[in-house]
Amino acid sequence: MPAYLREIANELAHLQQPVDFDKRFRLTPSERLPELQSPGTLAIGVASLKSDGRSLFALVCQKEAAPRFSMIRLMNRINCSAMVTPLASGTIIFPDDNVRRFVIIYDRPSGNRLVQQYGQPVSKMGEEEILTGVIHNLLPAFRELSTRTLMHRAIRPDNVYITSDGRATLGECLSPPAAYAQPVLYGTSPLC
Repeated sequence: MPAYLREIANELAHLQQPVDFDKRFRLTPSERLPELQSPGTLAIGVASLKSDGRSLFALVCQKEAAPRFSMIRLMNRINCSAMVTPLASGTIIFPDDNVRRFVIIYDRPSGNRLVQQYGQPVSKMGEEEILTGVIHNLLPAFRELSTRTLMHRAIRPDNVYITSDGRATLGECLSPPAAYAQPVLYGTSPLC
């Protein structure tokens, strides 16, 4: 686990009590989801109070790394299966410490990250897998962002999820500041 994830997990380790949010969700901070964390966040489980069977998660944002507030509402309007977009967001007070924290709730992406951690090698993929599974599947996400003149600023291998049948989904970009953990190698385009 990268150092920044360990720091956040340690900082928020005392959070255990479930809390309801927006009369639609129950956040369960005792259910940690490190495989879904973004830089500067803690990923926790979420249950829908409407019993619709959706698989959800929330990112609890760090105070020192403010989320991209102005983009959350804009990204919420996007309906694109090739990109993780927010379902709800806002400030919540966890009963464990009575501190206000900003959370963003998402549908859980299918599959695993293309790369578990930046710097690790990408699993071997054939040209056809890359073209049809990754590039072709991410085009609708790029089109949505471009049409709305939005910049993702977190396009990198450890923020792309690949399903078992090879389809790619672009991970979230709202919880940390723009390009907060973006290596220079991936920052060549404003979209990235």
